[in-house]
Amino acid sequence: MFGLIYEAQEGRGMAYRFQDAGADLRTYQVAVGVSRVRLLSNNPEKIKALEAAGAQVEERVPCQPETAPSTEAYLRAKKEKLGHMLEGL
Repeated sequence: MFGLIYEAQEGRGMAYRFQDAGADLRTYQVAVGVSRVRLLSNNPEKIKALEAAGAQVEERVPCQPETAPSTEAYLRAKKEKLGHMLEGL
């Protein structure tokens, strides 16, 4: 049986201020009871969090956005500061 779990926890502004202060308020409790996942994410912390919750990340599918002059600095910061797995930056 397959299912889809959508974690609507992304955002800018206040969420990033909490994370910068070391208080990441995101939770992965929805994954409790899920044994295996195919994760669509560039964020290595999500892999760690899901594995810590007991889920085996069988595959990580990259979400490679197209870069534009207006988004390049933002994406580069995610890669350099947070370790996001983004190609070509």
